[in-house]
Amino acid sequence: MCRIAGIINSKKSFKKVNQKVKAMCDSMQHEGSDDQGIYANSALALHQTYHVS
Repeated sequence: MCRIAGIINSKKSFKKVNQKVKAMCDSMQHEGSDDQGIYANSALALHQTYHVS
C-alpha cells in the first residue's frame, strides 16, 4: 500500500511545510512502512511511504 501526502504552493516557510507533510504521513503509518521518501522545493513538498504486504 502506498501513502502520499503533500502541500502545493504554500505561503509557509520551507521548514514548516516539510514538518506538516511529514506529520501527515506519520498519521498514516498505522500499518508501518517498508520505505519512505521526501521531495521538496520552494513551491511543493511531497512525502510518500509504502508497505509491501
